[in-house]
Amino acid sequence: MVYSSLILQKWHKYKKTLTNNLKIVSASLTPYLEYNDVTKIYISKESKKILLCELVPNQEENKIINCTLSIGETIILEAEGGNDVDLLIE
Repeated sequence: MVYSSLILQKWHKYKKTLTNNLKIVSASLTPYLEYNDVTKIYISKESKKILLCELVPNQEENKIINCTLSIGETIILEAEGGNDVDLLIE
C-alpha cells in the first residue's frame, strides 16, 4: 500500500477526475490552527454534496473516513471552516 497526503485549504475546492482507484483514509487538522471552530470536510460526486466528517480543534487528532472512490469519478473535495485539513489517501 502506498499512502500520500493532500492538504485542503480552508474555503477552497479541489476538483479531480480520478485516473486510479483510491481511498480517503483519514482527515486531520493541520498543525497551524487559525481558529478554534469546527471545520467540515465535504465531497461532491454525481451532483450530491456529502459531509465526510467534522473536525474540532483540541478534541480529536484525526477522523477515520474510509471513503473508496473509483476510476473515472469526478469528485470535488472542500473544507469549510477556519482551518486547513490534511487528508491521508491510499
